[in-house]
Amino acid sequence: MLRRLRHRLFFTEIISLMVEAYMEFFISGWLNSQVTLNTTNGEVVSKYVGYISLFITVLVMPGAYLYMMRHPKIDFLRKKFTRKWGAFYEGVRTRYKVYSFFYFIFMMRRLLFVTVAFTTDTIIYQILFLNFLNLSILMYNGYYTPLVSRLANRIELFNEVCIHLATLHLIFFTDWLPDSETQYLMGWSMIVFICGCMLVNFSLVFYHAGRSIRLLFIKYYNRTSYKFKKLKEKYLP
Repeated sequence: MLRRLRHRLFFTEIISLMVEAYMEFFISGWLNSQVTLNTTNGEVVSKYVGYISLFITVLVMPGAYLYMMRHPKIDFLRKKFTRKWGAFYEGVRTRYKVYSFFYFIFMMRRLLFVTVAFTTDTIIYQILFLNFLNLSILMYNGYYTPLVSRLANRIELFNEVCIHLATLHLIFFTDWLPDSETQYLMGWSMIVFICGCMLVNFSLVFYHAGRSIRLLFIKYYNRTSYKFKKLKEKYLP
């Protein structure tokens, strides 16, 4: 039991945490590793924590993913393999390995985004790179549809379109458009796209949450009704 718990905690839970919070770990690692002060113990600890975070996000996570992808496709269907590495392809089709690279691309996108943000001072280069990066992800999701369900693929594609349209608005906030009133209007246009994306996603979350609550209510209502019926038949013949 302890062995199964060890494998599950290390491979599943920690990998899931690192994948979902990949950008946060990378940003914290980058910022803490840039600390040049060593006057207090906290500053020294934060510096080494930054190095560890960078090591995990830049080397360990991509390396673990590529190691997993060396295994044959049939292993992805085995329970033992899924308990260890399932967080890397949860909800993703595994028929072809190009689908299984979904979370690897997910991590590399954030790695490139943060690297360009911290290393490039020219704003227009940042905006252009971000637009090309978003367009590449949009093409990948639209062409391969790597997720298992059709709804998940449509939601992912819709989110990518909204992100790309919002990113295109950043061009209008540079010196290319000197008119402040037009920039103000484009700012409202960007807000509309972002709010529309949030509204659609929140609507789906509330819909499926409400549906699950309704099914749970029906389940326990039927179970309680059945028990009361049995008690009535037993004590009130």
